[in-house]
Amino acid sequence: MQNDFKLKIMILALMRDLAIKGNGMLSSNLPVDLFFSNGNIVIKTELPGVERKDISVTMHGNNIIIGYTKTAESNKKRTYYKMERSYGKFEEKIRLPIYIADAKTKASLSDGVLTITINNNKPKEK
Repeated sequence: MQNDFKLKIMILALMRDLAIKGNGMLSSNLPVDLFFSNGNIVIKTELPGVERKDISVTMHGNNIIIGYTKTAESNKKRTYYKMERSYGKFEEKIRLPIYIADAKTKASLSDGVLTITINNNKPKEK
C-alpha cells in the first residue's frame, strides 16, 4: 500500500515536470468566467490561498496573462497519504474575444476570487 502511494507521488511529480513551460512556470488550468458587463470585459477566477503580492496580471495583445505563486507549507515531519495540491509558479493565458487597444485594466482580489475588469469603452468626444 505504501509503495503504491510512493509510486503515485513519483508519477505526479513527473507529470508536473512535463507541464513546466520554457519560462519555468507551470501551466495551470484555471477555471475562469469571462463575460461582458456595462461595456467592460470581466474575468473572474478563484485563487484560494494565494496572496495579492504573489499575483501578476499583464495584458499582451488580446491576451490576459495571470501569473501567481502558491507556496507550500513547510513541515518535513509529515507523512502524506494523499497529496494533490500543486505548489510553485503558475501562469494562465486567457484569449479575449475581441482586440482592445489602450485598455484600462483593473484587478482586485477578494475572498480568494480574482476579478479583472477591462474597460472596453472608448472615451466620448466633446
